[in-house]
Amino acid sequence: MTLLGFEYNESSDYYYTNEHSIQSYGGFMDFYDEAGALLGMDLDTEVITFISGDKEYRIQLWKGSYGFGNAFGGELGIYYRDVDDAKTNPYHEGKDDSKFIWYECADESYQWKSVSTIYDKKTNDKLISNDTREYAKNDDHFWNLAIKTDPMSGYEKDDLYMVEVIEIPDLNVRNDFVTALEKEKAVTNVVIEGNKVSFSWGN
Repeated sequence: MTLLGFEYNESSDYYYTNEHSIQSYGGFMDFYDEAGALLGMDLDTEVITFISGDKEYRIQLWKGSYGFGNAFGGELGIYYRDVDDAKTNPYHEGKDDSKFIWYECADESYQWKSVSTIYDKKTNDKLISNDTREYAKNDDHFWNLAIKTDPMSGYEKDDLYMVEVIEIPDLNVRNDFVTALEKEKAVTNVVIEGNKVSFSWGN
């Protein structure tokens, strides 16, 4: 069943998003994260911005609880804006002057194949893993979301960490992303294999 673009993976018991969800038309800005609390989200997030070619990319990670504690999971989002806009109006993470800077969802030619895996930080047990190759056209997507409904799990944002494996076809973009990624203190275990970049966040 589809609801606002959400799909259910019955065999692995979690929700993900299709490519034509309503969210694909909304892009992203910091203000949306503030509004998320009103929808019962309690999430850690990491914003990674970098300029490559004619775009400023915004790669964002989320992990934590959803639906007022009735679900848990994580997300990876790929967004961008024009480089001229980025130079005129620079983004400053967490600052009020950047709260309404808007980024577009990456369209098909800029989307990446990705695998997001959410782990229990205490036990290192794998809780959810979502691979865009299993459902997305051309195997890629602007958004990798994996949420499991389990009111009894008790998982909160500090209980989880994520491992990402991303394929970035343009090696210049890959290199610029890795340079930005390695500056993030909460990101560890960065590994490059061809056009694949893998890393851990929040562990």
